[in-house]
Amino acid sequence: MAALTANVETMQKETEHVVEVEVKSSTTIYKGAAVCADASGYAVPAADAAGLKTMGVAAEVGDNATGADGDLAIRLLVGVSCFNVSGLTKADIGADVYWADDNTVQAAGSVLAGKLVAMEGSAKAWIRIH
Repeated sequence: MAALTANVETMQKETEHVVEVEVKSSTTIYKGAAVCADASGYAVPAADAAGLKTMGVAAEVGDNATGADGDLAIRLLVGVSCFNVSGLTKADIGADVYWADDNTVQAAGSVLAGKLVAMEGSAKAWIRIH
Protein backbone atom coordinates (compact mmCIF):
# COMPACT_ATOMS: atom_id res chain seq x y z
CA MET A 1 0.00 0.00 0.00
CA ALA A 2 0.98 3.63 -0.22
CA ALA A 3 0.59 6.63 2.04
CA LEU A 4 -2.67 8.52 1.70
CA THR A 5 -3.06 11.28 -0.88
CA ALA A 6 -6.70 12.07 -0.04
CA ASN A 7 -9.15 11.78 2.85
CA VAL A 8 -10.56 8.34 3.70
CA GLU A 9 -13.25 7.09 6.07
CA THR A 10 -11.31 4.83 8.43
CA MET A 11 -13.75 2.45 10.12
CA GLN A 12 -13.90 2.64 13.92
CA LYS A 13 -15.22 -0.15 16.19
CA GLU A 14 -14.81 1.89 19.32
CA THR A 15 -13.35 5.23 20.22
CA GLU A 16 -11.90 5.39 23.72
CA HIS A 17 -11.14 9.10 23.61
CA VAL A 18 -10.52 12.10 21.37
CA VAL A 19 -7.43 14.28 21.69
CA GLU A 20 -6.34 17.48 19.99
CA VAL A 21 -2.75 17.70 18.74
CA GLU A 22 -0.62 20.30 16.97
CA VAL A 23 0.55 19.54 13.42
CA LYS A 24 4.17 19.73 12.24
CA SER A 25 5.12 22.51 9.81
CA SER A 26 5.02 21.72 6.07
CA THR A 27 2.74 18.76 6.79
CA THR A 28 -0.64 17.60 5.52
CA ILE A 29 -2.49 14.89 7.44
CA TYR A 30 -5.50 13.44 5.66
CA LYS A 31 -8.73 12.53 7.44
CA GLY A 32 -8.58 8.83 8.32
CA ALA A 33 -4.79 8.69 8.41
CA ALA A 34 -2.86 7.10 11.24
CA VAL A 35 -0.98 9.86 13.05
CA CYS A 36 2.27 9.81 15.02
CA ALA A 37 4.23 12.31 17.07
CA ASP A 38 7.67 13.22 15.78
CA ALA A 39 10.68 13.77 18.07
CA SER A 40 9.43 17.30 18.84
CA GLY A 41 5.91 16.11 19.72
CA TYR A 42 4.17 17.45 16.59
CA ALA A 43 1.68 15.38 14.61
CA VAL A 44 2.84 13.78 11.35
CA PRO A 45 1.39 10.99 9.18
CA ALA A 46 2.38 7.53 10.45
CA ALA A 47 5.30 5.93 8.63
CA ASP A 48 7.92 3.23 9.13
CA ALA A 49 10.44 5.78 10.42
CA ALA A 50 12.42 5.49 13.64
CA GLY A 51 11.55 7.96 16.38
CA LEU A 52 7.82 8.28 15.67
CA LYS A 53 5.22 7.41 18.32
CA THR A 54 1.63 6.46 17.51
CA MET A 55 -1.06 8.91 18.61
CA GLY A 56 -4.35 8.01 16.87
CA VAL A 57 -6.44 8.43 13.72
CA ALA A 58 -7.13 11.84 12.16
CA ALA A 59 -10.79 12.80 12.62
CA GLU A 60 -10.33 15.64 10.13
CA VAL A 61 -7.86 16.88 7.55
CA GLY A 62 -4.94 18.91 8.87
CA ASP A 63 -3.29 21.02 6.17
CA ASN A 64 -0.33 22.81 7.73
CA ALA A 65 1.66 22.78 4.48
CA THR A 66 2.42 26.50 4.71
CA GLY A 67 2.33 26.92 8.49
CA ALA A 68 4.91 26.74 11.26
CA ASP A 69 5.05 23.95 13.86
CA GLY A 70 1.81 24.01 15.84
CA ASP A 71 0.01 26.64 13.75
CA LEU A 72 -2.78 24.09 13.21
CA ALA A 73 -4.34 21.54 15.56
CA ILE A 74 -6.46 18.52 14.64
CA ARG A 75 -8.59 16.02 16.54
CA LEU A 76 -7.48 12.39 16.78
CA LEU A 77 -9.57 9.32 17.60
CA VAL A 78 -7.95 6.72 19.83
CA GLY A 79 -9.40 3.21 20.03
CA VAL A 80 -9.93 0.32 17.61
CA SER A 81 -9.61 1.23 13.92
CA CYS A 82 -9.45 -0.67 10.62
CA PHE A 83 -6.42 -0.37 8.32
CA ASN A 84 -4.96 -2.06 5.26
CA VAL A 85 -2.52 -4.89 5.95
CA SER A 86 0.71 -6.05 4.42
CA GLY A 87 1.65 -9.67 5.10
CA LEU A 88 -0.69 -10.29 8.06
CA THR A 89 -3.13 -13.18 8.53
CA LYS A 90 -5.57 -14.42 11.19
CA ALA A 91 -2.64 -16.30 12.73
CA ASP A 92 -1.23 -12.90 13.75
CA ILE A 93 -4.23 -11.90 15.88
CA GLY A 94 -3.02 -10.73 19.28
CA ALA A 95 0.40 -9.71 17.98
CA ASP A 96 1.92 -6.24 17.93
CA VAL A 97 1.77 -4.61 14.49
CA TYR A 98 3.73 -1.73 13.03
CA TRP A 99 3.10 1.10 10.56
CA ALA A 100 4.16 0.64 6.94
CA ASP A 101 2.56 4.03 6.15
CA ASP A 102 -0.36 6.12 7.39
CA ASN A 103 -2.92 3.60 6.12
CA THR A 104 -1.17 0.20 6.36
CA VAL A 105 0.08 -2.06 9.16
CA GLN A 106 2.63 -4.86 8.93
CA ALA A 107 4.22 -7.54 11.16
CA ALA A 108 7.55 -5.73 11.74
CA GLY A 109 8.83 -2.18 11.55
CA SER A 110 10.14 0.81 13.44
CA VAL A 111 6.89 2.26 14.82
CA LEU A 112 4.46 0.25 16.96
CA ALA A 113 0.87 0.79 15.79
CA GLY A 114 -0.86 -1.40 18.36
CA LYS A 115 -2.37 -4.89 18.69
CA LEU A 116 -4.06 -6.80 15.89
CA VAL A 117 -7.49 -7.67 17.31
CA ALA A 118 -9.28 -9.04 14.22
CA MET A 119 -8.96 -9.48 10.47
CA GLU A 120 -11.54 -8.04 8.07
CA GLY A 121 -11.11 -10.46 5.16
CA SER A 122 -7.50 -10.76 4.00
CA ALA A 123 -6.77 -7.12 3.19
CA LYS A 124 -7.91 -5.22 6.31
CA ALA A 125 -7.32 -5.53 10.05
CA TRP A 126 -8.75 -4.07 13.23
CA ILE A 127 -6.01 -2.53 15.36
CA ARG A 128 -6.20 -1.39 18.98
CA ILE A 129 -4.02 1.69 18.80
CA HIS A 130 -1.55 2.13 21.67
